[in-house]
Amino acid sequence: MYRATVWSRDGVRVVVMDSMSQVEDGDAGAIVVAASNGGQESGRVGAAARCGFVLLNDAGVGKDGAGIAGLDVLDAAGIPAVAVGHDTAEISDGADTWENGVISHVNTAARAAGVAPGVRAAPALIAFAEARIAETQSPKSPRREGPDRGGGRVNRYLLNERDAFVREAAEGLEAAHPALVRVHADPLFVTRRAPVAGKVALVSGGGSGHEPLHTGMVGTGMLDAAVPGAVFTSPTALQVRDAVAAVDTGAGALLIVKNYTGDVLNFRIAADLLADRHRLETVVVDDDLATASTDEDGPGRRGTAAVLAVEKICGAAAEAGAPLGRVGALGREVAARSATLGLALEACTNPMTGRRSFDLRPDEVEFGVGIHGERGIGTRAAGSAAELVASLVRPLLGHLGLRRGDEVLAIVNGFGATHALELGVALREVRRVLAGDGVVPVRALAGSFVTSLDMRGLSVTLTALTGDLVDLWDAPVRTPALTW
Repeated sequence: MYRATVWSRDGVRVVVMDSMSQVEDGDAGAIVVAASNGGQESGRVGAAARCGFVLLNDAGVGKDGAGIAGLDVLDAAGIPAVAVGHDTAEISDGADTWENGVISHVNTAARAAGVAPGVRAAPALIAFAEARIAETQSPKSPRREGPDRGGGRVNRYLLNERDAFVREAAEGLEAAHPALVRVHADPLFVTRRAPVAGKVALVSGGGSGHEPLHTGMVGTGMLDAAVPGAVFTSPTALQVRDAVAAVDTGAGALLIVKNYTGDVLNFRIAADLLADRHRLETVVVDDDLATASTDEDGPGRRGTAAVLAVEKICGAAAEAGAPLGRVGALGREVAARSATLGLALEACTNPMTGRRSFDLRPDEVEFGVGIHGERGIGTRAAGSAAELVASLVRPLLGHLGLRRGDEVLAIVNGFGATHALELGVALREVRRVLAGDGVVPVRALAGSFVTSLDMRGLSVTLTALTGDLVDLWDAPVRTPALTW
């Protein structure tokens, strides 16, 4: 962690932090503009510093999404707060110096708040925050409604302290699989029980809430290390740095990253920190068709369940002794050959807030959902399993350009609260749709691997295969979540 950047202009102190920075006691009374991937950590540090008000400008905040957790942390500490959503990809555009980077943070928050950017953006943001704080504390505010026990939100999860949730779960994983994995506590990451000399190391990670991804994929034939962040929050660059250092025995390391702004940013920072001591390559997985866009400057498609195929195939290649360049090229090939779509029957409940991320009627499904509680690209009428699965599979076939006789890996992935009976029916329907087009699912997998807490729903991933990719998929694997 390093000292957060402080910007003073027009007599106003603005503290700008990211996922590696921290505020201090002297920042009390300042406005904190937090630009990390997920609001929980931002809220926690703001609460610790007793800041007068905190403007969380996370991508998920201000919407039905993960960032709202930061507000609840501050609320529990009795600190007024306001949230404004924005695209975190805008934060550092053109920021070639620290001062420009700070101004960019503030101006991004200003644009999101409808405040004119520039030298007077900070006091205008404070005025905006004060007005929103008054709304937040109104008896009619949605944030003040609903069940409350002992000053907190209703707990719908088996947990002790919210801040210890991820660490204690990792400790439980190690207790269940002591021969496979080892938990490193400070900073938190999970590795194989012992490093493997002379082999390319595979390191992946991301926000928690998607288990068994990524920690459950650590072991022979898959990952050497997994780096879990807080729920729906990117791990820090320092976590990633230390994980790579722990498992790279000299053959280099491949970083496998789902395409989310915070994950990409922090893995990139970690790579920069390691560049003088480790040979590294990065594979960014971006398989979610629901977020496809023609905007070349946008964040691109999200990374979802295709990361499972990337980790398995790259892991097999690394286990067989393939060099770093070959393992990285395989990862990029698998990512490019994959596409995913998902839907939800019920949204997930955030353990930090006790709230569902969105609401659906019993006769509705949300099409094109993400794995962080994001709404999809449309709310549709519920239908039979055959109808719903076909609506997922057909766009994948078109996007991948699959034709009669082509061979694929089909992954039916549950989002956390979808029963195995349902996933079995879904896989049956996937095979039926593929057979109608003459596409051959030579390999298939059904289960809950890339989850979204307790979301009821599923995704379908198709990966176009070659003979070599089939062999690597079939290679032995032994992890807590996947073994054959």
